Amino acid sequence: MLQGASWRQLVRGVYACAQLEVTDELRLAALRLVLPKDAVATDLTAAWLHGAWNPPSGTALPLHFALPKGRWRPPGPAGLSHRLTWWHNDVMTVQDLQVSAPMRNAFELARRACLVEAVVLIDAFAYRGLIDLPWFWAYLDAHRRWPGVRGVREAAELATARARSPGESRLRMIPVLGGLPPPYVNVPFLRDGVIIAYLDLWLTVKEREVGVEYDGAYHEDGAQHRADNRRENSLLGNLLRYERFTVARHVERVRALHEMARALGLAPPHDLERRWFADPRRPLRW
Repeated sequence: MLQGASWRQLVRGVYACAQLEVTDELRLAALRLVLPKDAVATDLTAAWLHGAWNPPSGTALPLHFALPKGRWRPPGPAGLSHRLTWWHNDVMTVQDLQVSAPMRNAFELARRACLVEAVVLIDAFAYRGLIDLPWFWAYLDAHRRWPGVRGVREAAELATARARSPGESRLRMIPVLGGLPPPYVNVPFLRDGVIIAYLDLWLTVKEREVGVEYDGAYHEDGAQHRADNRRENSLLGNLLRYERFTVARHVERVRALHEMARALGLAPPHDLERRWFADPRRPLRW
């Protein structure tokens, strides 16, 4: 009966009437029902509590937590539970729940991700002010012997606090990993001293310039699309636009790299490797 259209899963083991609006307060109440009292929320559950991530529309909130050493796993709804070694300041309280601190949360997620997805989530934490990148590098130095830290270091070197969405971060990695000059991120475009637009990426080489825009679901709205068109008509120079299919398919990523390079009058210095990006057959969860 719970699998029918009358019910909606909020978190593993907790369902609500489909007529109810799913709000953060409702998800939090559901999480309190299933999270063990002595558990520490980790991974995507912690990222949601910090406000760095939201589950895709229509999906349940993942149940990820860590238990104290020697603690047996309680019966009940299945979730991702594990034991972790905690350092000083690795755990904090959010909404009266124990949660892995943003620095540790970003580190744990990034060291299990491919290069580009690690950049995406570090960008997300940095953009929301949850971590400061120089302090995050210091945190990595303190954990230099931990598994996976080398990959997180590489991602942290490419991260920025200016990327406003995962799609923008994934798109930015195409020219960066392709060897093109590092783009400026979300820079204001001025005319007569007035800001008329913020471009997602701005690539420039000598006298050649090209703007690059990522069109997420926000830009698919009719009114927003018309506003985008009016804004683009007021911009000078080349403007390239891409959508989520570009960053999800390797053939499209390679094509986008060559388009950006051609607009700058360059040849891509490097080839994009599939291993840097997430498997396109899997959903882009972040």
